[in-house]
Amino acid sequence: MLANDLTALFRRSGISCILVDEARNATRDTILLVFEKYYMRVENRVSASVLIYPFKDGIKVEVIGSGGGQSVFFRFNWGSEISIARSMGKILLELGFTEVLY
Repeated sequence: MLANDLTALFRRSGISCILVDEARNATRDTILLVFEKYYMRVENRVSASVLIYPFKDGIKVEVIGSGGGQSVFFRFNWGSEISIARSMGKILLELGFTEVLY
């Protein structure tokens, strides 16, 4: 199952990589996974939210990175949100998905 494969491969990508939680709809064909990883450069945990759902004749996966900003008043970012999303994208490519940017 895709959710299990993503979780296993993400956990192998670093010691601080964890699955925080998951949610599924009533028919269990749409899954939301939330992962976290500690990034030293921002001294914070950064998250990747992964939405898996049926689309046309296949499966679509959306990835959003968040939590990489620093400071209360200024949203200074070292690029860790993009980094965690790219890490998940590489895993999806390994699993045979095609990257579509928009």
